[in-house]
Amino acid sequence: MFYLGFAIFFSILLIKQLFFRNIKSKITKGFDQKYTVALVILIIITMWLGTAQWRFEYFLTKTALAISANPKASVRCTTPISELFEDSVGIYRDGWAYPKTGEIVIRYGWCKALKQYIKDPYSVNGRDKYALLLFTHEVMHITGYENGIDVHNEQLTECRAIQHVHLTAEAMGLPIEKVKNDTIFFFHNDYLRHPYFSNNCGPGKSLDVSIEGSIFNSI
Repeated sequence: MFYLGFAIFFSILLIKQLFFRNIKSKITKGFDQKYTVALVILIIITMWLGTAQWRFEYFLTKTALAISANPKASVRCTTPISELFEDSVGIYRDGWAYPKTGEIVIRYGWCKALKQYIKDPYSVNGRDKYALLLFTHEVMHITGYENGIDVHNEQLTECRAIQHVHLTAEAMGLPIEKVKNDTIFFFHNDYLRHPYFSNNCGPGKSLDVSIEGSIFNSI
């Protein structure tokens, strides 16, 4: 909605320019034409960006609803500009969620990586291949809140995400084996150095929630 807000703003300026401007002199006529053209271009760009972001956020929201069964679930991506105005809780985080309201926020860079992963998971390398796991982690924060699950516990939430990420892949129509392999690699490598690491996360351990199809059934 951030880009669409700008599109509306530029549209108002264009309407004012076309229908409510004062009679201009010949000196300012050339400027008016350039200004009008600039506004039209800005409206097209912001409308295109806003529509693309809205469609992606709608897709993520549908996925979050399917996984969490939380009717309040909603997902939005930040933009480079909107991050300047975000709640201070998210300044140093890649993503965050509000369990009571069901709102999930993913930072711009990770939304970009997630979009690429969804488009072609085989083309993503480095930490970006964990974008799907990050998204699943935030979904877990709004999953089970009403059932008494400690959704504020980051270690528990990360372990639940590791076990649920194949369901995210299924809901998005992604190749499940590819997602599982990426998650298994994460579990045996980066997870050991992750701030949300827990020794209790693993097959048969206390944080194992015994989900069918989980990577814990494969390692």
